Amino acid sequence: MNPLNPYLLISTLLTGAYFVYKVPHDLHMLQQNSYRNDRYLRWLNDDQNRIIQKSDIMYLIGLIPALLPSFFPGLSHGVKLPLFLLGVPFMALSVFMFFIRTTYQPAKKKLVYTTRVKRLFFSAAVLGFAALGLGLWANKALFSLVQMAFLITYSSLFVLMANVVNAPVEGHIRNKFVRSAKDRLAGRPDRVLVGITGSYGKTSVKHILTELTSRRFNVLMTPGSFNTTLGVVRTINEQLNTTHDLFVVEMGAKEIGDIEEICNIVPVDYGIITSIGPQHLETFGSIENVASTKGELFRGVRSGGVIALNLGDPLVAGLPRRSDVRYLTYGAPGADCEVSNVAITGAGTTFTLTANTRQGKLVETFSTQLLGAHNIDNMLGAIAIALDLGVSSKEIQRALKDMKPVQHRLSSYRASGGWLVLDDAFNSNPTGAANALEVLKAMAGGKKLIMTPGMVELGEEQDRLNGLFGEKIAGACDEVILVGPKRTAPIAEGIRRQGFPEERLHIVKNLKEGFEKVQQLAGPEDVLLIENDLPDSYNE
Repeated sequence: MNPLNPYLLISTLLTGAYFVYKVPHDLHMLQQNSYRNDRYLRWLNDDQNRIIQKSDIMYLIGLIPALLPSFFPGLSHGVKLPLFLLGVPFMALSVFMFFIRTTYQPAKKKLVYTTRVKRLFFSAAVLGFAALGLGLWANKALFSLVQMAFLITYSSLFVLMANVVNAPVEGHIRNKFVRSAKDRLAGRPDRVLVGITGSYGKTSVKHILTELTSRRFNVLMTPGSFNTTLGVVRTINEQLNTTHDLFVVEMGAKEIGDIEEICNIVPVDYGIITSIGPQHLETFGSIENVASTKGELFRGVRSGGVIALNLGDPLVAGLPRRSDVRYLTYGAPGADCEVSNVAITGAGTTFTLTANTRQGKLVETFSTQLLGAHNIDNMLGAIAIALDLGVSSKEIQRALKDMKPVQHRLSSYRASGGWLVLDDAFNSNPTGAANALEVLKAMAGGKKLIMTPGMVELGEEQDRLNGLFGEKIAGACDEVILVGPKRTAPIAEGIRRQGFPEERLHIVKNLKEGFEKVQQLAGPEDVLLIENDLPDSYNE
């Protein structure tokens, strides 16, 4: 066997170091795609620039002269070294370009270095260095060049392979955590379990119900967006204890069977589906599949349990009924809980509730700081369950009056420049976006501004719905800032269809530029609506 070429060895080591430097970014995107290889592959295929980046091309440009001494071993050392050194600046520049790209746009949600991520990093590194080691063992310049080029440009595929390799281990760990969660739930069979799902509104209802019941019960709710199976399991194992009387569980879904999987762990006593709409259509495929999946919660309520049914949503109201559960209806005239005398202003909401409860008929007036017509239904669903659990109307009145809006769900604050910010940044949807615009129009003040990247995961309907969103924006706003030229093109078309002045339509590349534009446009009396804030995986 020929002696190992030192230039090949150094190039291999440099390539391995760059690969290790890139892997955390790939892991970050895999994490934001729920560690699902199919979703990660779809994300990669949406934009080829996510696979082969400019920094990778620069690295390959430098790799070619760096490996030329290995292609022509007969060259003198006085020629080989300058050739190798010619490639090094390009390789260093590529690392700098990658650093600038990942630093200039800091992650909105950073990579969380869980034990799973650490295992994936180790496996990806092993696979990458095994490939490089094979190249060194072959000691062939062309083979090594192709191999290094593949490793750098397709580092994401090594992360995908690591995910496949680790699957049996992750499955074993997952099953262990699930068994532990079931055991903890079984330790207190009298605890009341409430399941909440919906295309939108579920997080708000979770917070509202927790606030309404916390004066009467020791309540635990799933925190943040811990609404996946593993998020619920983690909450149970790390936070639930025997003193908790009530456990409120938010259940998210992106595919058929997701809700059923959670219900198999958490046999709920109360179930509420807030709404069914065109969310996550890219993974569900159709609104019928969305309805069927959300309906898994109603099918998962234990026999003798209670279902809070939103009659105001036709798809929810149309789900198959069960004879072995009790129904609490709301959201439409004639329901168990219905509202009248609704007054919505920029300062909050007031309404009169008429409710048929187990204790008799109730008529009360409630006031809250929560904004928007959609929050009426959110409050009604939570109130229906709270009353059924024995919470008094006076307790509910006090809780609603003191309640603050959930962060990033039409919450508000004053920016340093004095303008009011309506923060509706979390998970925009057609209904929620329309309601947010209505709230914006109702706000007192000067100019009305909106900053949005649009709505996503709406499948084939995405462009049409974003176009309609644009038309509504044109009727509500004085200045418009669209984040992401490609993604927001349908919104811009909808805005222009309404004859909106072109000089008031501003299209920026990223959120950083968007806030810079806000600084230029907004004044102390103005109101800014931030509608949706997509994760880093949607950066253009």
